[in-house]
Amino acid sequence: MVIGLNHRTAPLAMRERFWISENRRSEVLRKLKNAEGVEEVLVLSTRCRIEFLVWASEPTLAGIARAAWKLGDYKAAREHFLRARDLDTLRFRADTKINEINRSVAASTRVALVDAEKILSDAAPDGIIGSDLIYEHVHMTPESNYLLARAIFAEIAPNLPQGTQASEPLSEADCDRLLALTGYDRWRLANEMFCRLQKALFTNQLNHSEQLFHFAWGAERPNENPNDTVAQYQWAIARRPDDAMLHLRFGGFLFPYNRNAAAEQIGMAQPWDGYPMFLPDGTQVR
Repeated sequence: MVIGLNHRTAPLAMRERFWISENRRSEVLRKLKNAEGVEEVLVLSTRCRIEFLVWASEPTLAGIARAAWKLGDYKAAREHFLRARDLDTLRFRADTKINEINRSVAASTRVALVDAEKILSDAAPDGIIGSDLIYEHVHMTPESNYLLARAIFAEIAPNLPQGTQASEPLSEADCDRLLALTGYDRWRLANEMFCRLQKALFTNQLNHSEQLFHFAWGAERPNENPNDTVAQYQWAIARRPDDAMLHLRFGGFLFPYNRNAAAEQIGMAQPWDGYPMFLPDGTQVR
């Protein structure tokens, strides 16, 4: 693959974006060589012309996007990532067309729109939604869930009946406490994602090894004292004793330590329709 720019084919402003100063040449070559699928690379850079000659195996839009991201060209990287998403064979995510339809309908009907894509893109330092906000392809991290919840709050709160309006949303730390998002729970989430990523369809992704490495750090059990975790759960449950998810997660935590206490908590999570509840080993509680 050959990409070239010169004074006849590109304006000065564009050529300047690709200009590589002498003290950066080694760094640029190293980053290009380390990009997915790239086997060899040659860069020819003069005062009026620059060419990139890249020998690559099966170049993809996602691979090009990651190469641009490594070079610091986040605008180009974002454009290619979005294009790769739109052409993805497995339609797990809302593509550009679906998002445009949502925005158009909201604008034409005066319906309030909480634009999750824009909110998370704006929160990302480089404008590209990454693993700090999305675990794999659709599931949001606690941090991005908070950002989205805060945006929904901003739309709903002003329209609540008089006397029920809240002036400010809870802080992220307060939400973590009320949800009992303990060190154990963060480990549980990371461990679950680590296990998921070792199965199809994730194993064929270009950055599969990087994803595993990222979650491997979080998949290590935390050093948090179990008594501290219990105290955090008890504090949250005391404020929301009818929260079934708090009881269910607390029971899951207690199971390795106290089977009877775990059964009690999981039993309290039984829904209104009497759906049977089970311990992690499959034993029915109710």
